[in-house]
This record gives sequence, structure tokens and C-alpha cells, in this order.
Amino acid sequence: MIRPSIFKAIKFAAAVATVLTLSTFSNSQSKHVALKQEPTTSQSYATRPIQDDVFYFFMPIAWRNGGGGNNSNFGDFKGMTASLPYLQWLGITAVWMTPIYPATAYHGYQYSDGGTVNPWFGPEADFRAFVHAAHQAGIKVFIDFVAYGISQSSTFYQSAYNNLASPDSNMFAWTNAAHTQSNSAYSYTTWNGSPVSFAYWNMTNPQAANQETQWAEYWANQDYGAYTDAGVDGLRCDHAVDTFDAFGPNGLGYTTANFWTPLKQQIKALHPNFFIFGEQNDWGLYGNQYEPPFDAMFTKPLLAAVRSSLAAGTDDAFQSTLATTVATSPLGTYLCVFGDHDEDRLMSDIGDTFAKGAAAASLEMAQPYPPIIYYGDEIGMHGATNGSYSGDASAIPEREPFKWNAVQGSPMSNYVFYNTQAYNGRVEKDNDGRSVQEQQPVATSLLNTYKKLISIRKGSTAMLTGTYEPIVANNDNCTAFVRRSGSSAVLVVTNFSGTAQTFTVDLSGYTVPGDKEGVKDLISGMTETALTTSNKPAYPVTLSAHGYVYLTMTLAALPSFFPRADGYLPAVQRPGITFYQNQQSSVVATAQLDEGRLLLYGTHLYMGFTGCVDLMGGNDLVILINSASGGQNVLNLTGATQAGIEELNGTKLPTGFFANAMAVINVYSGVAYVDWYSLPSNGPAVHTFRGSQTPGRLFDQITGGTNPNLVEVGVLDNLIAANTPYNSVNTGFEMAVSLADIPGTRLPSGRVSTISFLVGSDGTVSNQFLPALPHAERALGIAPNLATFGVTRTNTYSTDLAAVAVTSSTLVNNTTTGTVYIAGPAAAGGEKVPLSSSSGNITVPASVVIPAGTYSANFTVSGTGSGNNATITAKGGDTTRTVVVSN
Repeated sequence: MIRPSIFKAIKFAAAVATVLTLSTFSNSQSKHVALKQEPTTSQSYATRPIQDDVFYFFMPIAWRNGGGGNNSNFGDFKGMTASLPYLQWLGITAVWMTPIYPATAYHGYQYSDGGTVNPWFGPEADFRAFVHAAHQAGIKVFIDFVAYGISQSSTFYQSAYNNLASPDSNMFAWTNAAHTQSNSAYSYTTWNGSPVSFAYWNMTNPQAANQETQWAEYWANQDYGAYTDAGVDGLRCDHAVDTFDAFGPNGLGYTTANFWTPLKQQIKALHPNFFIFGEQNDWGLYGNQYEPPFDAMFTKPLLAAVRSSLAAGTDDAFQSTLATTVATSPLGTYLCVFGDHDEDRLMSDIGDTFAKGAAAASLEMAQPYPPIIYYGDEIGMHGATNGSYSGDASAIPEREPFKWNAVQGSPMSNYVFYNTQAYNGRVEKDNDGRSVQEQQPVATSLLNTYKKLISIRKGSTAMLTGTYEPIVANNDNCTAFVRRSGSSAVLVVTNFSGTAQTFTVDLSGYTVPGDKEGVKDLISGMTETALTTSNKPAYPVTLSAHGYVYLTMTLAALPSFFPRADGYLPAVQRPGITFYQNQQSSVVATAQLDEGRLLLYGTHLYMGFTGCVDLMGGNDLVILINSASGGQNVLNLTGATQAGIEELNGTKLPTGFFANAMAVINVYSGVAYVDWYSLPSNGPAVHTFRGSQTPGRLFDQITGGTNPNLVEVGVLDNLIAANTPYNSVNTGFEMAVSLADIPGTRLPSGRVSTISFLVGSDGTVSNQFLPALPHAERALGIAPNLATFGVTRTNTYSTDLAAVAVTSSTLVNNTTTGTVYIAGPAAAGGEKVPLSSSSGNITVPASVVIPAGTYSANFTVSGTGSGNNATITAKGGDTTRTVVVSN
């Protein structure tokens, strides 16, 4: 049976029959349907983790008029206060707004004074009253902050211009001695015909940086009049860059090291909970380059990917981009944006249907990052940039006034009135179904869908703080992933297409408690097909067009290989070996190897390398594998035609290292290519092209070549910032190779050794070498004798035992389940693995036998008393693995 979409088409009458006044709004002219105000926890807002928040972003001028500013057509601070019950009802816990400072542009970004407010919106007392009321309602407040410059109408610029005697003379980035010219200054005409101008600060002058810091500290100050909670909770920082490269090597002093880091330190010394997030100047960047100087950045690449997938009706780039986003955020977090004021409206970009809008909402509320809702997305507002409008009016279609009412009128803003083109071309129409008044009474409306999904997110620990674990769906029109906290899991599945889809998802990476687990959809409340041991590799799902589900279930993870393309292998206990590598680079690294890791599990050898292969420089990553007797100690690559590889012919390997296979990974023009060379002892190498994959994707099967045993790779090949410690690099490469492709890997005594290095397109072996060279500050040359460079050792890893883990490290009712995992041919079976415990109060069986056809076996950990700790040891061949438990 096809599950109906939770969102149904809405047909509205010309006007809602009954209109009630919302008594909790301060504006007596409010006209939309009464909203129930939910209880709040106002005292906890300041210390509430940002991960628990749901953000809402609006432009003050377009949001709501409350009669407090100097223009009844503009939104204002009193209107913002009057909107708080709506935001509470929706489930919002944090708001961010465009600049509130004096400016002539409607969006406020080229303002003249960062320490006062725009009289359009009312006096500062009204703004502080709004912040106080928001805090009382449990809602955090964040304001926009433009740190790199200011309007030419500012007193600073007016004083400094053509006046070398001015105390402000050196605050700006002048390009002539008279201080009358600057290549960073500009001007234009805004939507109502008023002039707008801007000039960049010279941040190498501490006076400019100190002024911005003082403004930030002013708004962070909680004390204002009788209020003790009227300071903002953080800043959204516009146009974040590491350096303004266009303005010379020091970028006007506007750098993370010289400005952003000191700013953050100074404010947090006074306000420890202050949260600073930034908009990366290059929207193609994931933003991890700016963490930790910033507490968070935006998921700009994910914004593009989700829109592309919903527009195309297939998982065009969503899952891979999300996986890469997760891979790049170990130092901080991201804030999830699917829409904002710099983009065409979400609905206009994905195809203007409410069902698609609901599908987008289902994905955004399930993200591992706090979501930010752009005002109007929750009611399906649409609009796209119109290049025929003059100046910044071209972006008004995606910034039109929020639709409180079915028909234009108070308390709605009407700032568009001041631009004839934008006003006559208004996208939003009266009685078009896209207003709070029309949607709030309809249970299945887009607005109420957002409200329900927000409520589900806030009520689920797995959704708020759980891990993100991508799941394979056997249908390219759909995407699936698990959000999991411990064994509490939510399976999120979304259909991008406009037709119903029946397919399966692979949950074989989990154990099912009791071999059968009940499943319920958190959205519809329906009980779904139970998850069992037998159906978990192909769990059935049926979704309507643009349908989605949040399926709650109990899942315990096996040692899961969800590699993040960062070179780290996140298996249970990370039992693989790590071999050390190269020191940090003092310059931006384009081709570098830092750390290497090996891990054997089941039928595969997993290899991970942190570093970068260099997207543009033509370097190859070469991995030599020694796994059996025979092989080549001197590489015989006669007949090889791959540039840079044929020149390796004659390379002398270390004594005792006989390579049985060689993997070559080349990243070129945005595609990673994988080649495989079998290295027999009695002849030249045999070359096979395995396939290719787009860098940035999650661990996935490569395609386009001969790949019978399903080699998989994950590549994230970004440049590495200067002075990054080798153990902090978060970009890299991972590869999973079937043991069927590696000769000699078997239990109980198989071994694997590797040598890895970067080689140039001319065949020059670089000094980027793993294991690390004892002395090599220069390239090793073409076809080198590695022994002459001190390569006398290799990293050997026994395949006897791969991992040991327990379901819970704290015994529950004095018991828990442990599991031993091995590597090797599954058909062998019968391997006996000895077990021991370091404490007589916590016991395990003397051994466990791995059943034939499997790679793991469970055992029971039993305890007596309490307050005891024990190290559980599993021994296989000459290797041991341990795990610590307590009761």
C-alpha cells in the first residue's frame, strides 16, 4: 500500500471565514488566526546548547510592522516583539536578522554606525525590549555584523577623507597618499533611489579592529536600563574570508588570525556563551577553514545540493554533499541553511509545489546541524532574482514582505512600495494560499508540517545530537540516512521524485535486538514493517511522490565503516594501526601525506590517508601492498602507459618488502580515478582500471571500470591550511579493497604491509611518504632505491583479529554483550579466539568460536558487585584487542 504524503494539496477559499485577533500580540490591528502559545523555558536560553536550537531568519524591514518605527510601511522592532508568540508556536528557539543599524539600503548591509539602530525600526529601547521579551520566551537573538567596512557616509570616513590630520585618517584602505582613493570603495543606488556607499577598513590599523570589537561588545552587553537580559546572544558575520587576497598578501589585515580570533576571545572573556557564526565568502567552501575562529559556518554547498536534487527528482548530489559536510566539521559545527536572502526562494528553485516544500522541510529538520528557516519558507513563499530591476531591487522578489494575512494589510510590511518595478511585479498575491492566516487552520498545510517536523526534531535526542549515518537505498530517486543516539535511532527516507517509489534500504550494518524490532513513523504515527535480522539488508520502503518518513527504531551498530573521506577509519575502538608521517607545512599544502591507517574487517582491507593529492598538480597516490610470498622487490612496470607510473619501473623497494599489488589514485578535473596493478614475481605488472568517483562523495563503489570485487573509495581532496599539525588534518582519502584482490590474506596468520607515497606526473617520487622517511627534505627522484633514503621498515598489521567491542561499556543489570570481529575468508570459520578479563568481578568466557560463514561472534560479559572496572582482552595469533567495561 502506498503511504500518502503527509502533505496534501491545499485549496483555500478566497478568504478564511473566521478571523480571530491574537490577543498576545501587542498590535491591536493583528488579523491572523489565533495561535496557541506553548510553554517556555526562558531561564535556560543562555546555556541551551546551540545544537538544540531551531533558528529563524528574517529581514526587519520585511517582517512585521508594530507602529514603532518612523514608516508604517516598514517592519520594526515593536513588530518583532509582536511576532514572538508566532515564533514560539512554530517551535523557534533562536532568531537572526539582517543589520539593524542606520543604513539607506533596505537590507541594511552598508551601514554607517554599528553602535546605533536604524530609526526606520524605532529607538534602541524598542530593540532592547524585543531582546528582553525574546529571552523571556526562551528565544535567543543574533544580529548581523559587517566587520570589514562601513558606509562612506559614516563620521569615520567623512573625517578621514582627504584629511591626513584626522585621527581616523589611517582607518581605511587608501590607495593614494592624499587619502582620497581606494580600490575597495564602491557606491550604488538602492531600491528607493537613495545613494549607498561603502569603504573597507584597514584592519592592519588596530583602531579599525578595536572599533568593530567595541560595537560587538556593546550589543553583547546584557544590561540596558532595567533589563539584565537585553544583550544579543551572538553575531552572524558577513563575508568571512581568511584574507582579502585581492588587496595584497595581508588582505588589509582582515584575517582569522589577526581579527576574528582576537574578536572571539575578547567577547567570550566577558560573555562565555556568546556564539559567533559566519557566512563564508566563497559559497563553494564547506567553511571548516574558519573553525574554530568561528563557532559555526553555513552549509552553503548543501543548500545547492538539496535544491538540485529536489529539482531533478533524484539524489543528484544531496547524500554525497551531506557526507562531505559531516566529514569536514570535526572542529566546530555548521548551521543548516536551505534558503536565505541571497538565493532565489527555495520554492522557486525546486519547483513551486507545496509537496516539494514539505520534502525539503523533512530533510532540513533531520540534519545533524541546527536548521535555519528563512522567513516565508514555512508558508511556501516564492520569488527569484529579477535582473531587469535596477540596483539591489533585483533581489526583492526573494525578499518580499512576510505574508501574515491572506490580503495585503496591517501588520504586513509594504516596503516594496518604494520601488515601482518591484511593486508592480510583486510575486506574492492576495489569497494565494501562502500566508499564515490561510495555512494555520489547516492541519496538513505546509506551515503546520514545518511545526510538526520542528516538534519531532526537538523531542528526539537522536535528531538533535545523534550521529549521521548514511544508508544505501537501491533507488537513485530517494535518499536515506540514520540519526542515532546510542541504540535510539531514526531512519530518515525521502523521495525526491514526483512519482511513488517502492524500494529497499540496507540496514545490515546494525544488529536488531531480539532479531525483531518494531518500527513506527514519527510523522504519521503509523506502525510500519518490523525490522528483522532477515530483512535488514533490504528493508522495504514505499513512498508517495515527494513523500518522506521518520522511522523510529532501536538499532545497535556493528563496527560500522562510514568513512568520512578524511583519512580516519571510524571503526569500533579504531583498532587499526596508525603510522606516522610528515610534519606540518608552513605554507598552504597542495600535495601532502600526513597519517596512514590500516584496518581489516570481514572481507576487506580498509586504508585511510589524511592529506591531499592535489586536484590540479597531477600527483598520484601510490599504495604498494605486501601480503604474501612472491611479489616484486624491484617494480616491473614494463608496458605501463599511465603518466608518472611507467617511470616507476625499476624502483627498488626495501629489503624484505615484496609488493603483490599496487593501487594508484589520481584526482583530475574533479574526478578520482583508481587503477590497480597486480605484481607477479615472474613478469611485468598486470594493469586494471577499477573505476572513478567524484571527490567529496562518501565511501562508495567506484564505477566505469572492471571492479568485480567492489573496490570502494571516499575522497575529500581539499587544500590544507598553512601550519596545520599533521594530526589535525581533516581531508584525505579512504579505500576498501576486497581480500580477494590481495593475494595471501587469510587466517590465522595472514599479514599485510604497505608503503605509500605521492608521485608526480613525470614519475618523480616525492618526499610525501608513509611510513615517514627518516631523512628526506627533497624529492626522492625517478625510480629511486628506497633503501638509500632510509626506508628499512614497513608497517605490518596482523589480520588475525580486527576488533573487539561491547554493546554498553557500563554493565546493565551486571551484564552486557561483547563481540569479536575478525578478517579473512568467511567460509573458513571455526577460529577460536581466547578471551580474558583483568577483574575477577567481571568475567567472560575463556574463548569464543567464530561461526563458519561469518566474521564475528558474540559473548556475554557478567559482573558482580559495583564500582569495578575491567579490561576485556581478545587474542588472535600474535595480536590482541582490548575494551574497558565497568559495573
